[in-house]
Parts: sequence; structure tokens; C-alpha cells
Amino acid sequence: MAMPEGSHRADAEAMRAAKGVLEAAAGRVSGVASQVAEADFGRGHGGAFAAYRNGFAALSDAVQAYAGELASFGSSLDVAAGRYASVEGEHVDTARNTANR
Repeated sequence: MAMPEGSHRADAEAMRAAKGVLEAAAGRVSGVASQVAEADFGRGHGGAFAAYRNGFAALSDAVQAYAGELASFGSSLDVAAGRYASVEGEHVDTARNTANR
């Protein structure tokens, strides 16, 4: 859901759309490969393979954690969207009931 620069929406639909975007981002980063074979690294840099593999493993772990946090935040947005919609519905009902008095 594209929004003009500098603007935002605070409604259940926007929150649920943001959840979908976050989940998609989490899915993209969670597929980062964590296995690299020394043969794939190249002969010219073979001596640095262990350090590279360890660094890549640390980076992969960080990306996996980030993906988990994105998914968790998306779930929180979904819960907030449900509550927002519920409260919004209650306010509409209250306004209608007041108007009918």
C-alpha cells in the first residue's frame, strides 16, 4: 500500500497491509543461505575461508533474527488492527445511537 511521502494512515486496513509487507520482507530475508562450501569459495582465497564462513554465519544469524522480529511486529500490527476496528465499530454504534435519540 503506497502512501505519499510524509503521510500515513491509521486504520485497520493500513495496519493489515503493513503486516503483509512485513511478512513478505521476513520471507525474503529468511531464505539467506547459511552453508558455503570451501570449494565454492575459490582457490585464491582458500586461506580465508574459515573466517569468511564464520562471518557469514554471524550475518546469517542476524538476518534470521531480523526476519523473526519483522514477523513478530507484523503479528502485533494485526492484533492492533483488530482492536482498532473493534473500537472504531463501537464508536460508530455510539454515534448512531446518540443520533437516534
